[in-house]
Amino acid sequence: MINLIFGRWKVTAFAGYDAKLECNKWHCKCICGKTGVVSTGGLKSGHSKSCGCLAKEKRALGIRAAKTTHGHASGGKFTPTYISWRNMWARCINPKEDSYQYYGARGISVCNAWQKFDVFLIDMGEKPKGYVLDRIDNEGDYEPSNCRWTDYSTSNKNRRKFGRRPFASSYLG
Repeated sequence: MINLIFGRWKVTAFAGYDAKLECNKWHCKCICGKTGVVSTGGLKSGHSKSCGCLAKEKRALGIRAAKTTHGHASGGKFTPTYISWRNMWARCINPKEDSYQYYGARGISVCNAWQKFDVFLIDMGEKPKGYVLDRIDNEGDYEPSNCRWTDYSTSNKNRRKFGRRPFASSYLG
């Protein structure tokens, strides 16, 4: 569990077994810098996502936690940032996705931390209007050190040289 990320928590060390609650506890550090001790169940279930800073930010923005866990999907509508994240995943893991052959079938994957949209959002920030998610090294995976938001022109210039796929204007990546 050490170094794994759950929401805004990063597990730093084992804190011991809580006999009363019959569970393991972990020392964690929140992205805001605060630390805390959280149970394995709290981390894995998503019950504990942060030290409390996430809920405070949601309240300040008027985002109701009951509707969504990240504020980017509400009433069946998704933000451009969330759509890019969801499409990134589909390209890499869904063989039924049209572009899977150019990503997942070639071995392109998404880093473990980005399994959660919240972490992706922290690393990449909001998608700027008119930009797409672009991998700097087209042979590399989707991970913070290899991704950026860029305009369509720059993304087109960054395509693979061999076996490249024509860039579709409907591409939401």
